[in-house]
Amino acid sequence: MLNNGPRLLDDVPFPGLDGELGCTRLSPYRGDRAGVDGAGYVRPTDDGYEVTVTARTILREPALFPDRLDPDAEVDDMLRTLLPGESATFRVTSRAPLDPVLLTTYPVLRCVNEIRPEREDAR
Repeated sequence: MLNNGPRLLDDVPFPGLDGELGCTRLSPYRGDRAGVDGAGYVRPTDDGYEVTVTARTILREPALFPDRLDPDAEVDDMLRTLLPGESATFRVTSRAPLDPVLLTTYPVLRCVNEIRPEREDAR
């Protein structure tokens, strides 16, 4: 039984899971940011774009914010955690031409466990 109080900020061992899942600790709060890796592919459609994200590591709740490129742009889905090897396709509707590189990079494509790029003005 856990007795750590609210807002647990430490890894919690789960005995017996190491053989089945290949890990001995699960933590939604730390330890999963260092190795975030995925690939994004963009395909134009008649009314916008399809953005496919494939996880190489766990991507927690990836979200696409195309309205950062075009205020009228919309996306059909988001916040679907992806395990390594899994993919999700997001359909972006926009009348404006959008840069495919920007659609697949920060700050348009985000996930909970990302490491944000260091800001120039923060140095």
